[in-house]
Amino acid sequence: MDAEAKIREWTDGEGADVVIEAVGGSATLALGFELVRGGGRISAVGITAEDTFAYPLMASLVKDVTFRLGVANIHRDIDTTLALVQGGRIDPTVVVSHRLPLEKAPEGYRLFAERQANKVILQVSK
Repeated sequence: MDAEAKIREWTDGEGADVVIEAVGGSATLALGFELVRGGGRISAVGITAEDTFAYPLMASLVKDVTFRLGVANIHRDIDTTLALVQGGRIDPTVVVSHRLPLEKAPEGYRLFAERQANKVILQVSK
């Protein structure tokens, strides 16, 4: 799917008001700057292993983009999130790609590092 074309179609060519980058990585962050409309906001919460990102300074200035970076405020949101999960309103398992026994944790980390896994659940046997 061509994300930029789809966003342009859905927004009559304006771009998204808000872009949330939750994957982590320079490619998806750069895409966020392409998808956001003038005056829009980008919030990057994805965790990345990259040390640097080529920030598009001039494009951000011209488009008047607000950019926020940081990890999710888990302490503030955990009770609400757990209530939504318990109430069946959201299903967090849709992002789980692998379930492994705890003993195979190194394999899970390898899969994630090689981008062969989305989320890995490590299961502890009784």
